[in-house]
Amino acid sequence: MRFICDAHWQELQKAVADRGLTHLTQNGEDYDPLLAATFAIWGNSLEAFGLSILKPEAPCPLCVLDKHVRECTDESCESKDTGSDWIRYAADGQMDQAAQQGLLGKPN
Repeated sequence: MRFICDAHWQELQKAVADRGLTHLTQNGEDYDPLLAATFAIWGNSLEAFGLSILKPEAPCPLCVLDKHVRECTDESCESKDTGSDWIRYAADGQMDQAAQQGLLGKPN
C-alpha cells in the first residue's frame, strides 16, 4: 500500500528518476530513495494534518495540499505548497542524502 494517489505516486517516481536515483530503488540493499521520499512526505503529512490523515477514508495528503491551494481565499494564509512542491522537496532531499552517502554516479 502506497497511501498516496496514483497520480502523485507516478509524479514521485518521476521526480526520483529525474534526479538519477532510480538505480538505487532497484537494488534496495542499503538505501531506497523512493521509499525514503515517501516516508518524508508521510512524516510531513502527520505533522501538518495529524493522525486523522491515517484514517482509511482520508484522501491523499498531497491532494489535500492541492485542494487547499486551489480553494483557500484567506489572504493571510501561508500554506501555499502544493503536492508537487512536497514531491520536489522530498526528491531533492533524497538526492542530498544519496550524495552524502556517496551513492551518486554509480552505474544504472
